[in-house]
Amino acid sequence: MDLEGVKILDIGCGTGKILSLYKNLSHEKENLLYGIDISQNMIRIAKTKASDVKFVRANALTLPFKDGSFDFISMIGVLEYLKEKKVALGEIYRVLENNGKALVSFSQKNILNIPRFLWGIRFYMYDEKDIIKQIEDAGFKVIEKRSSPIQTQLLCQKI
Repeated sequence: MDLEGVKILDIGCGTGKILSLYKNLSHEKENLLYGIDISQNMIRIAKTKASDVKFVRANALTLPFKDGSFDFISMIGVLEYLKEKKVALGEIYRVLENNGKALVSFSQKNILNIPRFLWGIRFYMYDEKDIIKQIEDAGFKVIEKRSSPIQTQLLCQKI
């Protein structure tokens, strides 16, 4: 995917690793990269790695952007931490421009997730078919799917 001139939002940007990847794929000088995270500490760390990215402390359930603000949105490894996944998918749809694309990944139901339970981390495991239905119900078309035993990635387009 050519990222020149593409306005990108990374939801749940954490320490900014995904945004750094996007930055390396684009040579644009204009500030077209945005990252949100609910953790101020994660944003503080991310800012040390990418000072030219606009970071905002925000919740995936109430994105602080106007309708149609972005060409591409990624939400990598966040969906399983959201009980209200329909709301988050609706927000992605709202702030994505018409025909824009979103990359959504989530963990598979898998024995490898047992440590998260043991560590007391609250997360929700969803069936892949359920997530795809939720994405389609939100107004997206899944245009590519890649799966591993641990995670599924869905490239979706707003229709």
